[in-house]
Amino acid sequence: TVLRFAMDISPHIGRVLVLSMTIVMFSACQSKVDTIKPEMRSISESVYASVVIQPHALYAVHSASSGIIERIMIEEGDTVRSGDILVEIKSIDPKLNLETARVTYDLANEQLKGDATTLQSLEEEIGLMRVQVELDSHNYARQSRLWEQQIGSRTVLENAELKYEASLSKLESLKTQYQRTEKELTSARERAAIGVKQAEAMLQEFTVECKIDGCVYDLLKEEGEQVMVQEPIARVGHCDSFIIEMLIDEVDIARVRHGQKVLVRLDAFEDEIFEGSVNRIYPSKNMQTQTFKVEAQFKAAPPVLYAGLAGEANIIISIKDRALAIPVEYISQTNRVLTEHGEVVVETGLRNFDHVEILSGIDSTAVILKPKIE
Repeated sequence: TVLRFAMDISPHIGRVLVLSMTIVMFSACQSKVDTIKPEMRSISESVYASVVIQPHALYAVHSASSGIIERIMIEEGDTVRSGDILVEIKSIDPKLNLETARVTYDLANEQLKGDATTLQSLEEEIGLMRVQVELDSHNYARQSRLWEQQIGSRTVLENAELKYEASLSKLESLKTQYQRTEKELTSARERAAIGVKQAEAMLQEFTVECKIDGCVYDLLKEEGEQVMVQEPIARVGHCDSFIIEMLIDEVDIARVRHGQKVLVRLDAFEDEIFEGSVNRIYPSKNMQTQTFKVEAQFKAAPPVLYAGLAGEANIIISIKDRALAIPVEYISQTNRVLTEHGEVVVETGLRNFDHVEILSGIDSTAVILKPKIE
């Protein structure tokens, strides 16, 4: 309406007015567009990684035997200690086997150490035989002295000698029998003890114990469900200690080293960057994702962390003190920037979360417009 009014006044005056208003409108539009110039700054070379936060020592809880879950003693979020019973698998036969093994052991122990045992009887026989050997020895010695004095008969002397030798032989036989019986009973008790341990071990296969002090992060089964050996029942890890789990592309893994600085940005803390350092590099590539797993630890962790928090990280490889750089939001994914003279393709160098190095295409005098977000 304004333009039509201006043209109605005078064609010449109207054209001048239209041109003036167009310049004013263009200038107003230009003032609303953010502009910057490239500047010299310190920038770092880094390797990009996707991030998942995981509890330290996280492991999947498995049963050593397949069966039906009889009892679950935990819930998600519970704090557990090493040795705590987490799950019981239904097991009747192993319990009976354990009771039988214990009865067998008690019987073997009683036969070895109890009252009125075979060994006790043998000890009594050996004691009596020692007395008999001593008597027969005295009698034989007395007959020998009499015979030396030409008193008595040789037959009586020989009988005394034979009786003494028979008693002595019987004593040695009883000692041998005692040692053999003691060895057999000891061996029987040891076998029974092994049977108890085997039965206990078999029963433990149906009892799932916690391996660490920590927290229950996932409970994957319910009571009454069938569980196989290869199926995880739950996941347990440390409560207050977390690791930064990163996936690195295979083209970058050769540049990653232990101790390198890591800058982490988590989706849950969008405006914050956390620092860490590389402490573990897994040597095997995941063939499905074509990536390597690398772990880092926080230098100063966020006040609250949860298992599974996602984000991204830059592993710092090197730092350039003076580089011509612009903010990353001013450059497209195809390395194009919008200047006051139009779109320009640039060559880039180092890049981090905030800035990207410009190697060629523009210089420090270029005025760059911030692209509109559609």
